[in-house]
Amino acid sequence: MPQTKHPHSADNHAATSQKAVHESLSPAAPDAAGQHGATPHMPQGIQCAVVPAHMHGQRLDAALTLILPDSGIRLRRRLFDTHTILVNGSPAAKGRSVQEGDNLLLVPRGNGASQDIAGQDITGQAMQPSGIAPHDATVGDAETGDAEAGDVGTADSGEPACPLCETSPELAPRVHIVRRHAGYAAVFKPGGMHSAHIAGGPANSLESLIAELFPEPEDSGDTAPQLINRLDRLTSGMVMVAFGPEKAEEFHRLEDAGAVEKLYLAVVHGDLKNPLNIQAALDTAKRRTTRVLATPAEDPLRHTTILPLGSVTVDGEQASCTLVLASIHKGARHQIRAHLAHAGHPIAGDPIYGPPMDDNSRHPLYLHHYHIEFGEFSATCPPPQEWHQWQQWLAQGLVLPHNA
Repeated sequence: MPQTKHPHSADNHAATSQKAVHESLSPAAPDAAGQHGATPHMPQGIQCAVVPAHMHGQRLDAALTLILPDSGIRLRRRLFDTHTILVNGSPAAKGRSVQEGDNLLLVPRGNGASQDIAGQDITGQAMQPSGIAPHDATVGDAETGDAEAGDVGTADSGEPACPLCETSPELAPRVHIVRRHAGYAAVFKPGGMHSAHIAGGPANSLESLIAELFPEPEDSGDTAPQLINRLDRLTSGMVMVAFGPEKAEEFHRLEDAGAVEKLYLAVVHGDLKNPLNIQAALDTAKRRTTRVLATPAEDPLRHTTILPLGSVTVDGEQASCTLVLASIHKGARHQIRAHLAHAGHPIAGDPIYGPPMDDNSRHPLYLHHYHIEFGEFSATCPPPQEWHQWQQWLAQGLVLPHNA
């Protein structure tokens, strides 16, 4: 990821971050690599820190002493197994060099976020935000597999139409390569386009364009490009391509190990102030049905972490909305959409999980896969043109992902 210094000052970062996150750091003591051989408590909840001048140029795992003072290097490196660690809003590896003024954020992958939701059944209607009529969000038409994305293997099913997408049938020219590196490529898919080709369906699915995007030599053999995940038809953002089965298998191994970071931008109904760690299990036994259960998912890779970035206004929406960052590692069909609806904050423009829309609510599904990072690969893709208020939101001075 680019090592660009965050444009705001360290003081501004600190002041804003204190409002944005819940801080509940337990008292720390040195670990086995520290001074006395004791083990400090792991940080609880979402934690933040701003890199001071004297730490400029240090490795990220060294800079984490700002959050775990007196800890040893072994414990700080263990944080990368249990937390998503963001630098200026983007996930970062332990060896990254930090700069003065960088904003560090630790988001637990498991039980430590400021509000854990293992929840009630989504049909219980107990968590609807103010001003939102109860809506049954148990049913979904989508691709199977990886959270909002899916493991290739089952064709997309028909999802309710997006009004704006219907008026823009020529989506293929907007598909482009975001980045190609280390045997992988991230490809931008506009909202309204299917990821995988469907027999008898639209001709210009993303999968049908792969050969045109990557005109490999005929003897490319085992390096032929193939989709390795998906996005829902209405979701915009990056879909991954692997060059050859070995790279595809490597990606899925990394996913299973929790080593793939995926960040989504979303606009949700309601005024969300505190981060969420949504742990509720999902029932995806029926391909067209996703149901949020009243029990937590045993696998923390199936949890969804939500970080509110600030209040925004959306054309056609009377109630307040919040721009959020959603972090997942390996999910299930409609995971982010169903989890947010379950928490009482459905995504704006969601025809399945959100409140009914009228003619004045003609906007896209506000869910966009904007960043992915694993191994030697990382890519960032800003929201599409349908997010026409994006620049206006940026101008509000919100704490936004640095590379969006």
